[in-house]
Amino acid sequence: MKITIFNGSPKAEKGNTHLMAREFAKGAESAGATVEIIFLAHKKIEHCMACNVCFYQTPGECCIKDDVPELLDKWFQSDIVVHASPLHIGSVSGIYKDFLDRTSCHYDCSFTIEKETGYYCCGYREKNPPPMVIISNCCMPQQYHFEYYRSIFKFIELQTNSKIIAEIYRGGGEALQLPLPEVQVAVENYKKLLFKAGEEVVKFKKLSEETKIELEKPLIPDERYIEIFLEMLK
Repeated sequence: MKITIFNGSPKAEKGNTHLMAREFAKGAESAGATVEIIFLAHKKIEHCMACNVCFYQTPGECCIKDDVPELLDKWFQSDIVVHASPLHIGSVSGIYKDFLDRTSCHYDCSFTIEKETGYYCCGYREKNPPPMVIISNCCMPQQYHFEYYRSIFKFIELQTNSKIIAEIYRGGGEALQLPLPEVQVAVENYKKLLFKAGEEVVKFKKLSEETKIELEKPLIPDERYIEIFLEMLK
């Protein structure tokens, strides 16, 4: 099994997003998968120009010459794709939004009807797109901050028939790299959960209910997290 993780954090290897993705990758590798982590911050990704050349003149081929075609080849040659981005104003990072916009060259503009909803959809040209795992974190402590973020990939799932098989969201993400003894034990336990999540996705193509519940629990009480976070900003 080949898993490709696209990391959209501007901090790349230094970010909390990488910490999460790395532990997930370790678990997936332990279950037999081959995992590649790609840092979009290190790639040349231009804005989509909405020129529609990839729809009508060169179907499936973007006219922009940068790193995106190679990245999309990796995407559609994977068995599972992991979308990993920090939360930026409720959404994916700017880098990741540019990357997602550029996937439009893989859309088939045939305006098919989605049977269950009756919505018009485009869908990927690839008939069997790889399933998706979603990973994100934010500085705010509560999980509800990811509601809009969730909807982005739910929309992609609806449009493309690329199924979401796991979602991992970490409120209070700044705690992941705090050098405080009271936090470090919780973080080590959380890393083990991420490792377990990687194993489960490879073995079962989903997370167990127990793992889902444990991943949603706060690392430390919200009030204490906010106290520490505000102190960091001074």
